[in-house]
Amino acid sequence: MKKSMNRFNLNLKQNITSLLPILKWGKSYDKEWLKPDILAGITLGAFTIPEAIAYASLVGLPPETGLYAAMMGLGAYLFFGTSRQLSMGPTSDVAILVGSTLGGLALASFTEYAALAAITAILTEIFALAARIFRMGFLVKLISKPVLKGFLAGVGFYIAVSQLPKLFGIHGATGGFFERIWFIIANFDQFNLPSFLIGMGGIIFLLIVRKKFHKVPGALILIMASIILMSVTNLADLGVTVLGEISTQLPTFGVPDVATDISTVVPLPLPVS
Repeated sequence: MKKSMNRFNLNLKQNITSLLPILKWGKSYDKEWLKPDILAGITLGAFTIPEAIAYASLVGLPPETGLYAAMMGLGAYLFFGTSRQLSMGPTSDVAILVGSTLGGLALASFTEYAALAAITAILTEIFALAARIFRMGFLVKLISKPVLKGFLAGVGFYIAVSQLPKLFGIHGATGGFFERIWFIIANFDQFNLPSFLIGMGGIIFLLIVRKKFHKVPGALILIMASIILMSVTNLADLGVTVLGEISTQLPTFGVPDVATDISTVVPLPLPVS
């Protein structure tokens, strides 16, 4: 009886440690790692903030939702993550999947749209946790490489065409790939030269840094330079679109209240997970 209890306690401890790896690696954490970890965290934050804001726009949500989602993801990975090298953050393919699916639904208001997006996030975490418990990672191997490459190529084209209107200073582009291309052509009279010069300058800078100066954090420098530029100039008067103030109101926790049948979005978290 005693051996059975000891075996049960050992299995229980192993299962808990498997679900919460922090209980294992946290005991052996070296204090000398703290300084470089803080520096890495600051660098990651500098990259994640503009990414989270951009991906929130792809979904069709306010910028603060992207920031909160990124913070929650990083916070959860602290407890559930198993890799010290993996960087956790928002991804473009997930943003596009969520945005395109919810955008195709006939919803009554933006509040309902945001609530369904929150429901999708909750279901995604539930499915991901279930996949972790039942060790279903092998399912990824069933997806062929040509399918994955085709999907990623499509995501790349969609992101590029979704950012072209911002590069040209053209407002109001919606729809799919060809609809956005046609909108840009039909409304090219809205072309804004300052927006184009700033955008192209940033792209050229990143390309030069990546090719010539591998150890220089080009994206971080570009972000800091952009913040300084917008602080000392008034480019909005020249037609350059600026993000403006981000809401400082903290999100409320709870189950989103939606009138639409959530079964319409249940298939969406499966590929996202």
